[in-house]
Amino acid sequence: GVTDWKVGDEVFGAAGKGIQGEGTVAQTATLSASSIAAKPANVDWASAAAVPTPAVTALTLLDAAKVKAGDTIVALGASGGVGTFVTQLGSIRGARVIAVCRGNNADYVRSLGALEVIDYTAGDVAKAVEKLGGADVVIDMVGDKATVTGVAGILRDGGRVASSAGGIDADALTALDITGENVQARVSTEALTSLAASLGNGTLKAPNLTSFALDQTPDALALVASKHTRGKVVVTP
Repeated sequence: GVTDWKVGDEVFGAAGKGIQGEGTVAQTATLSASSIAAKPANVDWASAAAVPTPAVTALTLLDAAKVKAGDTIVALGASGGVGTFVTQLGSIRGARVIAVCRGNNADYVRSLGALEVIDYTAGDVAKAVEKLGGADVVIDMVGDKATVTGVAGILRDGGRVASSAGGIDADALTALDITGENVQARVSTEALTSLAASLGNGTLKAPNLTSFALDQTPDALALVASKHTRGKVVVTP
């Protein structure tokens, strides 16, 4: 019953099926027709594989937090896969992005549009944000509720928080009169088509890749589990 695609079309996307994860290590895979889009010709396959889930998650986070031009965003986990796109897409919307990551990733997040960088290993993140003049929004991709709540406590009136990692402590945010939401993204053709246009014209960059061969898959999974990945991890043929 699929009429929008034909054999040979170059596409990228996610499984779109509840019984599967969002990634795969296989020569072939069946994806839902509603969770793929045409791959931009100027984007290589490895980069295309690393875009759909993190980029759509970033869009979902920014929409949930109602990010607009002039906002200041604190991006917790800014150098990871989702963070790569939160930093870029937030900047594209006209927001000022304060990227929170390890110090050795500072140049990377600045190249994506971050105006300030906080090294979370160097001290209290909330105090560092205060020194930079405060913020309006926290976007969390790490899941550390204590840090999320701490930064939320210094947000300006009307502050918003969104997390893709379960970092919302609802009771704590309610006490602070802060709006917060844990989000779960769903990859769709509509969202991917929009992202593909930005990738195609160079407005949006694919994430930094760390590539592994098929027989190195256990090493790739170990790196993902470390939660200290810059950009995305891919397994290539």
